Amino acid sequence: MAEMRQVEVRRLGQVEYATAQQLMRELQNQRLNGDIGDTLLICSHPEIVTIGPGARRDGIIVPADYPTIDVDRGGGITWHGPGQLVVYPIFKWDLEEEGNVKKIISKLEQWSIGALDLLGIILGQGESSRLVQTVRDQQQLVTNISAFNLSFAWGEGFFGAGAEIADPSDPDAVAKVKAAILKQVDTVLADGITDEELARAKRKTIARVAYDGQSAHALADSVASNICGMADPDYDKHYAHAIESITKDDIHQAAKAIRSTPFGGWDERFKGFRKTQP
Repeated sequence: MAEMRQVEVRRLGQVEYATAQQLMRELQNQRLNGDIGDTLLICSHPEIVTIGPGARRDGIIVPADYPTIDVDRGGGITWHGPGQLVVYPIFKWDLEEEGNVKKIISKLEQWSIGALDLLGIILGQGESSRLVQTVRDQQQLVTNISAFNLSFAWGEGFFGAGAEIADPSDPDAVAKVKAAILKQVDTVLADGITDEELARAKRKTIARVAYDGQSAHALADSVASNICGMADPDYDKHYAHAIESITKDDIHQAAKAIRSTPFGGWDERFKGFRKTQP
């Protein structure tokens, strides 16, 4: 089993990008000197686009209505803004499974994706899930409802909910269902989740991973899915370990990120990036 590390988590709220950068430099020096242990910063930024060396080399143009900042890391451009949860690790990467940047990034992705996956199960997968018990059974607004997280190595994923409206003739039905779903997310933020909810979600997830390896057909399907979706044929093995380490507080952070993201997404904000013409 992979070794676990002790991590101090600092939640900064919304901070300016430059402020976070300065803090990271200070913490990096402290970590190198052994003054602090591994530290994880969780925050968000006011809207800003970082421009890395690769973007400058390739002549990427960012529209004038975006605030920008040049950075010396990363290859291209990265958008940050309200509703986007950003995680900065100040770690000494010295464990066996942390041998290169790809493995490190994969490890962080598995943790964040796992927290969102478990939240989806708690909210809307199974008869004991919150949306099924409240929106379907108690309020009877829908005949079917679910929540889910979709994540991919090659692009943005999304967290969503799907439902079949009980009374399609009601012009306010969609608004009522949307409000009811958000209320359950707010309940997670206000009251947290129970130990049993977290344990059930973990059991369901780990059982799914185990089932995927029980036959040659299922294993082949799982490997193909891992390669196409996550660019790692062994993704499920690492993912199962990440699931075991997720805490109730991690689920709370996932719910917070979802609740702070406006419906409709950020698609319109990404249409203006382009390369200069030769």
